[in-house]
Amino acid sequence: MKAKTLEDILILYVEDDEFIRNELIYFLEKKFKNIKVASNGEEGLELFEEYQPDIVITDIKMPKMSGIELSKYIRQKNSDTIIIVSSAHSETSLLDEAIEFGIDTFLIKPISLAQLYCTVQIAIEKIILKKQNEDTQNRLDETQKLLIESDKMAMLGNLVAGATHEINSPLGVGITSISHLTDISEKLKADYENEIMTQDNFESYLNSAIDLSKMTYINLQKASDLIKSFKTIAVDQALDDKKEFDLQSYLNEVIFSLNYVLKKVKVSVNIEASEKIQLNSYPGVFSQIFTNLINNSIKHGFENLEEGNINITLSKNDNEIKIIYHDNGNGIDKEKLPNIFDKFYTTKKGKGGTGLGLNIIKDLVENRLNGSITCESSKIEGTSFEIILKK
Repeated sequence: MKAKTLEDILILYVEDDEFIRNELIYFLEKKFKNIKVASNGEEGLELFEEYQPDIVITDIKMPKMSGIELSKYIRQKNSDTIIIVSSAHSETSLLDEAIEFGIDTFLIKPISLAQLYCTVQIAIEKIILKKQNEDTQNRLDETQKLLIESDKMAMLGNLVAGATHEINSPLGVGITSISHLTDISEKLKADYENEIMTQDNFESYLNSAIDLSKMTYINLQKASDLIKSFKTIAVDQALDDKKEFDLQSYLNEVIFSLNYVLKKVKVSVNIEASEKIQLNSYPGVFSQIFTNLINNSIKHGFENLEEGNINITLSKNDNEIKIIYHDNGNGIDKEKLPNIFDKFYTTKKGKGGTGLGLNIIKDLVENRLNGSITCESSKIEGTSFEIILKK
């Protein structure tokens, strides 16, 4: 719909009776700026094709092409065009037919000028309001995209912070081991040069060197694995590319990248799959969804609890993939459950809660993965999210 303001509204008036046509056109042109006039249905159709009016006012009975035929054609071409049909009392059967295929309103002849003005004015207000709603929805959609992108960037920031902390530990052990190996090697060299090295000294050195080498290798390998995992998750989130991946293996990578957070709150995560599930999808989206779900469990589900468990179950059949995410935390109050996916809905208002986490998850599941997500919760059993993805 192109019209935005009253001045932009274009009205097409189709009437074969010259006297009625001239009278109503004189009135309409005084009240509204953009008017096109046709004397029969065929002429009306040509003007509709050329100008794409916002409102069409047409008589029902006309030569060459009836108002019914014209209205049907318009409705098939453009569902937004408002169609106002004028008819005599004797044409009620035709009017019923017009109503069936979707005209917006009708006027009974003889047409009152006041009634015509009010009817057109209501139609214009409807058009402007619809356009305003479309613009508002477009702005909301853009805002939602920005929020998802902001959430992704925040996760990448947290990922870097967690990676730095996690990698520091094995690198620290590796550096300490190498430093100690250097010290005992220099001592052994000095003993050798001073000809005081004994067989016991040498054997002790060999044993220590082997142990220190193993310790260095293990910790450097751990650091390498951490870097590889963090790199995989970070690149997938940043690039947002579609690719082939094994779902269980990838989710294990995501959990591995969150170990720093999970260890602090004593939360364990277990992933089970009935069989291998290979996807051609967006791994970065899965990372964002499950990072948000885990963060949500930590902030809400396990609040004031000493420890917790999260179980993720993967299964598939011929038509769909089912993912069940369950935490054994506090659960969600029954009266709050219907609102948890609403934008800006949070139980942590004023305490750092934005009310965007679950809304972003729902948007990603539905709009990026073309799936669905539902939630069940109780104070006894905790909270479960079921994600269904069509294959």
